[in-house]
Amino acid sequence: VETIEQALMTVEVGKVDAAIMHAAAAIHIQRKHALKNIKYVATYDEKSSNESMAVRKDLPILKSILDKAITSISAKEQAVINDRWRASLEVPVDYSTMIQLVVVFALFSTMLIYMILITKNKNKIIFEKSHALERNVADLVKLRASLEEQVQDRTESLTKSEEKYRHLIENLKEEYFFYKKDKYGKYIYVSPSLINILGHSVEEFIQNSDRYIPNTAVNMKAFSFLKKISPSKNVKKFELEIYNANSKLHVFSILETSKFDEQECLVYTEGIAQDITHLKKTEAELHWLSHYDDLTQLSNRRMFLSHLDYHIEKAKYNYENIAVLYLDLNRFKHINDSLGHGAGDKILQEVSTRIKKVIRSSDLAARIGGDEFAVVLPSSSELAAKKAAIKLSKSLQKPFIVNNSSYILGVSIGIAIYPDNGETTHALIQQADAAMYVAKRQKNQIAFCSVEQKEKSLRSMQIEQDLKKLLLDKNFEPSFPLYACFQPKINLSDDKISGCELLIRWNHTQFGSIPPIEFIVIAEETGLINKLTLWVFELACRQIENWNNSHLNFEAIAINISGDDLISDKFCAKVTALLNKFDVPTSKIQLEITETSLVDSPNMAKENLIRLHEMGFKIALDDFGTGYSSLSYLRNFPVDYIKIDRSFIMDMASNSDDFEVVKAIIAIAHTLKKKVIAEGVETKEQAELLTDLGCDEVQGYYYAKPLVSSEFEELVVKASLI
Repeated sequence: VETIEQALMTVEVGKVDAAIMHAAAAIHIQRKHALKNIKYVATYDEKSSNESMAVRKDLPILKSILDKAITSISAKEQAVINDRWRASLEVPVDYSTMIQLVVVFALFSTMLIYMILITKNKNKIIFEKSHALERNVADLVKLRASLEEQVQDRTESLTKSEEKYRHLIENLKEEYFFYKKDKYGKYIYVSPSLINILGHSVEEFIQNSDRYIPNTAVNMKAFSFLKKISPSKNVKKFELEIYNANSKLHVFSILETSKFDEQECLVYTEGIAQDITHLKKTEAELHWLSHYDDLTQLSNRRMFLSHLDYHIEKAKYNYENIAVLYLDLNRFKHINDSLGHGAGDKILQEVSTRIKKVIRSSDLAARIGGDEFAVVLPSSSELAAKKAAIKLSKSLQKPFIVNNSSYILGVSIGIAIYPDNGETTHALIQQADAAMYVAKRQKNQIAFCSVEQKEKSLRSMQIEQDLKKLLLDKNFEPSFPLYACFQPKINLSDDKISGCELLIRWNHTQFGSIPPIEFIVIAEETGLINKLTLWVFELACRQIENWNNSHLNFEAIAINISGDDLISDKFCAKVTALLNKFDVPTSKIQLEITETSLVDSPNMAKENLIRLHEMGFKIALDDFGTGYSSLSYLRNFPVDYIKIDRSFIMDMASNSDDFEVVKAIIAIAHTLKKKVIAEGVETKEQAELLTDLGCDEVQGYYYAKPLVSSEFEELVVKASLI
């Protein structure tokens, strides 16, 4: 700018923060134009041209910045500035002005002579009154002496009080320190207890306080608060963060008192600071424990519900969708039961790590309980929720390494969308949970909430609860809703009944006959399968004992064993106890396992299978051809029989591919010295083809449907008579 006026106007409108100029001229221009947004904060060089710094009222900190900047200007730089901005003026001789000055001087001399005459007359009067004044002065001296004596006494009293006050300040406890700041906010005194708290010396802290008090969020809030102090406003407690000598932040609770003069200008500030760092840390730990899961470091159920409540309210206002994903680890119970809770905890920690890597920073993941997790996806459509679920599923399908062994668990994910599936936190979680149970029975194990799925979920929950009650009753009476059927097995070499497979049935009071595939899957998902297997095993032992007593001629009863049973370290012991209880030889029981049960935990499954085989049980590999169909199972596992799945038998007479598969399976099995059982035989043509291929045993409706025990007994007796 070219003029002082222009400089002041740029400060007034906020185009610049500060200007430096001649004080008198600046004040004149400010008054002339009624400028309101300018504050004169200092004169930086009173010996020169009396320039001042004018800054915006909302930026007083600029004064200290400019002070430092101006102080740092060298003499050489100052000379350049003076040459640029201070012009040398040659004043011309003004004769008219000189004449006026002479006239004024003459008038002044005349008046002076007149005043001397008047003063001479007054001196007489003053001399007369001086004697009276001397007497009055003597009286004042006496009064002064008396007052000085009183002031001295009062000063001594105040000094003693100040010493006591100072002693109290100097000996504050280690968590407190006292301070005093001048009107500019600069520390001018700090009590020695600061050394014990922060490790700084008093002098060092006073000189470098700006460096030790950083611009953290807590401090910025405090600075903003302190700007608003006034004589009419009491200063409440506030917090301040200060670095100690080791560059670690301490948190202080501050109580300040400000002193103002009669013009309501700040004079100084005094305060007491209490170190509450440990208290804040304890509060943070308590907050963590109440809002986060200690094992996985994810949010806990309480934090999740609070977060979901917040986003529901926000979504109502913005007309947005929210997705809630409910996750349940598959087969996690196997890990806890077989490897212990320590291994389970490691897997849960790894699961939380994988979830956090997949979700966005705006999403929230929480451990709801056990092996169940939930994720909130704010502002997410159904498509976005599906993509997130697929990513989570892929991540959690990868193997988990525990104790140098690999385990594949997988996850079932249910999805609920706000507001379509619910408008409250409780409703969304309930619907997502219901969808999760539906997902367990789907191929990709991901399901959205729907009316149909909700009904299926309610049915599953009812079946689960009723199954728990039945297994608690542990009843083996004929009227019991759970009962056994026996499907005969036929030896193709002589067409005689070689044994049977025990198939469990359930006549539900509400739903009628429930297919085994439905309630067995629910039992596996809910961890009831172990109890169900042991109930079936005991039922088989009771039946074998009855048939032995009746001298019924049969080879063995086949029982289906789940993957959960194979990885349980207690299964063999419980089976042994049942055999001893009913005096049943292991040769009378055949155990059927599926390929998938071997894939989940092959090491533990192999160990238990070897033990069972050594005990005398015959092992059959069920549903062969529908799973992984790895020949390594036939070589490495103690398998005696291979059961060809019914899906290959069904069309083998008309489908050459199925025929060749069956033919190959039989050939491979016999090469490995394994016997073959074909299930699902329903026609004479199928039976003849299997006979020609050398299949050992068959079962299916062509020979007999599953029969209750009395019907099976009649069939066996009838066959033996023939």
